[in-house]
Amino acid sequence: MNNIYIVIAVDTVGALAANTLEGYVYMVDTNQYLGSWQEGTSQLHTVCQDGQILVWSARPLDLSNQVDIESFSGTMTSESICKPQLSLMDGDGTWAGCVETKGSFGSYPYTVSLALGSKTLSFNAYIKVV
Repeated sequence: MNNIYIVIAVDTVGALAANTLEGYVYMVDTNQYLGSWQEGTSQLHTVCQDGQILVWSARPLDLSNQVDIESFSGTMTSESICKPQLSLMDGDGTWAGCVETKGSFGSYPYTVSLALGSKTLSFNAYIKVV
């Protein structure tokens, strides 16, 4: 079973000016054609299976700015479906977590909090366990 890599691209200039990530976050993953849906938006639905590793990273569109994942919350984490942790081995700000539904299927929302300089903003996305 392959890892699924999820990239969060952020228009940091627009997000800071608007004080929101809505409309300024563009997510994609490595599921390819007929995999996930809502790619290119903050509402990405990543299709995955029990036991798969999900790996998140955040990147600014304007390379003169910094964006870092600060935390994850929501149903995905509170129900222990997937509890991403900062990956200390890579040292590049990636977070990884194993999908552990114990055979359950369903859609699980999660919230990502991003640090943009001294400001923290959040948005919602989903994993769909099949």
